Amino acid sequence: ASGAVMFNQYGQFTPVLEAILEADFKDYLAFSLAPEAIYTFGKDFDVKLGVPFRLTSDGQKYAVDLELTYRF
Repeated sequence: ASGAVMFNQYGQFTPVLEAILEADFKDYLAFSLAPEAIYTFGKDFDVKLGVPFRLTSDGQKYAVDLELTYRF
């Protein structure tokens, strides 16, 4: 599960804070926060870059997320 807060847009940049929860309901629980930035290239194309920080002992130690969005 994940949820995000998008802040006010600064030109073509939109700052975002995303919370990410991964669990298997047994013994695995990973929770992280990811500060992100969305750069809008036009009305159809966005690039999102984020760096999640692990807050539990499970999950990735280091990561960088890159997401490309094209709308048509």
